[in-house]
Amino acid sequence: MKILGIGNAIVDVICKVNEDFIVQNKLTKGTMKLIFDEKEFKSLLSNLEIEKGLKVIKVKTSDEMFKAVKKSLPVDVAVCTAAVSDFKPSTFQKNKIKKNKSKERIDLDGTIDILNYIGKNNQHRPKLVIGFSAETEKLLHNSKIKLKNKNADWIIANDVSKKDIGFNKDYNAVTIIRSDGKVSQIKKNKKSFIASIISGEIIKKLLINDKSLN
Repeated sequence: MKILGIGNAIVDVICKVNEDFIVQNKLTKGTMKLIFDEKEFKSLLSNLEIEKGLKVIKVKTSDEMFKAVKKSLPVDVAVCTAAVSDFKPSTFQKNKIKKNKSKERIDLDGTIDILNYIGKNNQHRPKLVIGFSAETEKLLHNSKIKLKNKNADWIIANDVSKKDIGFNKDYNAVTIIRSDGKVSQIKKNKKSFIASIISGEIIKKLLINDKSLN
């Protein structure tokens, strides 16, 4: 089994899948790859134990992340949590832009939509494509649109407008929206607990789709 995790927030989920899948199903370890923002990786090292079969790929830009994803395919599962910016500056300046040289505007280019690429790449499309949705309004409506537009199998939606859950908090509450129409909620709890629930759902789905993953 090959699993690809994209983004810093994937640590709890991907490692929990690794642990639970092996313990519950007595299977040998497969290949798991984590693709991280290099700047954030150092803060994760104290909480992340690198196991055998778990490869970490550090990147700095959205272009580097996309290249790493393409190189990592094919995989059985792709879990995409990275909040990649939709835009990037058209030109890069190595040195500080001084006030007397500043422009009236900064030109932007769109970044590559990695989840969209994975979901619609028929040649190497994973058996299970999972995306995350961070919303401030119309949580279910906007997340269902994202599920359809990205051709994902699941979208895990969370409301980031609340002060007690989400970004930079130990707690969260999420809704799992599936392409078959099923919607399930995980109420406010520690992120590690939510990760264990999500990992269990991933494992069940994999075993339903394929009884032999060795």
